[in-house]
Amino acid sequence: MKEEVPLLKRQRTRRRYHFLGAVVVGALSGWVAVGFQIALKTAEQWRETLIATLSGPGGWGLWAIPVLAAGIISLVAWVTRAACPAAAGSGIPHLKGVLLGVRVMDGLRLLAVKFVGGVLAIGAGLSLGREGPTVQMGGAIGQQVGLRMGREGDSGAILIAVGAGAGLSAAFNAPLAGFLFVMEELHFEFAPLPYISALAASITADTLSRAVSGQLPVFLVFRHSTPPLPMLPWFAGIGVVAGLLAILFKTSLLKGLRLSEQRGPTGQVALPIAAGVIGALAAIWFPEIAGSGHRMAEDLLNSNIPSSDGFRLVLAMLAGKFALTVLSYLAKVPGGIFAPMLAIGGAMGYGLGLLQGWLFPGWGLSPAVSAVVGMASFFSGVVHAPLTGIALILEMTSNFNLLFPMMLATVVAFSISESFGGQPVYEALLNEDLAKHGPPPLLFQEPVHLHLLVEERSELVGKPLSQLGMPEGVLFVSVNRRGHKFVPGGGTILVPGDALEIMISGEVGPWTTEILDMAKATEEAGNSS
Repeated sequence: MKEEVPLLKRQRTRRRYHFLGAVVVGALSGWVAVGFQIALKTAEQWRETLIATLSGPGGWGLWAIPVLAAGIISLVAWVTRAACPAAAGSGIPHLKGVLLGVRVMDGLRLLAVKFVGGVLAIGAGLSLGREGPTVQMGGAIGQQVGLRMGREGDSGAILIAVGAGAGLSAAFNAPLAGFLFVMEELHFEFAPLPYISALAASITADTLSRAVSGQLPVFLVFRHSTPPLPMLPWFAGIGVVAGLLAILFKTSLLKGLRLSEQRGPTGQVALPIAAGVIGALAAIWFPEIAGSGHRMAEDLLNSNIPSSDGFRLVLAMLAGKFALTVLSYLAKVPGGIFAPMLAIGGAMGYGLGLLQGWLFPGWGLSPAVSAVVGMASFFSGVVHAPLTGIALILEMTSNFNLLFPMMLATVVAFSISESFGGQPVYEALLNEDLAKHGPPPLLFQEPVHLHLLVEERSELVGKPLSQLGMPEGVLFVSVNRRGHKFVPGGGTILVPGDALEIMISGEVGPWTTEILDMAKATEEAGNSS
């Protein structure tokens, strides 16, 4: 038997070492996610106990709660802004920036600020979720493990990405969704090392989460039968409404952020106070919309909505959750929009389900079915990650009989949102941040691997590499074209679907931002073709 080539042997050893690193990242991310979940439950219990204690005779003590919440949120916003601005919000846009090489990460500081700030902000009643923070904290853990293993460049980026997927997996008990999130949302190509690492980390994190919280799905809901085929147009209609609502949600977030930036220091002070006061009032008088929205979503999925005046209540839940989520995000404290999006999508679907019951009573379709489909389709319309959305709802509800209606509605919502609503929400948020702050000036002193997908109707299609105006310090390493990987030359003409691997070194941040924009599909490119 021939002895293995030394180079291949070393490569195989490095892959095994990297796989072990992915398992370690998954384990640590799982523990952090479980700890974060327990801390949040404790904070929410304290909030409910405080409300019950102060709602004594006359209920005058309740007015202390909005004041206390405003103080907590203002403090969290100030500490986040001063200690680690990257910890504000969900953190997924920042994580995407790190993987694209246009943002840096202080992993240890981010972990501390994100964990404590997230517990205080969500515990105070803001409409934010724990899933975004666990994704970003998982990415920070991946970075720290990579540094200690000597993994930099592409290998280090893979550990950051799989840590993010592990965080999502542990937060939702959804390992498949965690894996797909890495491959779909964080833009890694389907090469063996990334996807095996992502699977290993997601499974490890979910195993630890299940060991603590149990094997049951996140939502304990009734399992519905498969709807008949003649009802498919109805589910397509849900997708249409979900796509339009997703556009409104993205637009509200982006315009709200722009307005808050225009207010300067005044907005930095006023928005956390407003979010704290309104979040606390919601926790007192409309608790369904306060916090992450898990309880609201579970009530919708189990049809635990009073039959009398149920439609008005669901509309109030939808409008209230929508508005409070946007306001909470504008406060710029740690907290994500994953769980609130599911609650909003569920309320939208449930309301449409009630409407369908009035219009077509002979169908016998529970409004909870429309709520499940609404969750997946609204998520897809906002995030533009349809596979992740479908897998997430399937794993959270175990309603596999609704797979086909979910797929249809999700595709429709995605198509409408992409055609008329611009970029995915996390990409749009990253671009807003880049437009304001720009890339760090000394970011590319160390070589960074950038993975880029050439989209159809983008400005890169039909251009040879020699015409891209590459500055010194940029090297096109490879092109993966329909599964065939090759080393490009200056005359290589780019086609839709090309997956580019670029090595960057030096101060080329502006060129990187420009090339990322050129790779995206544009209406101008589409009209000129």
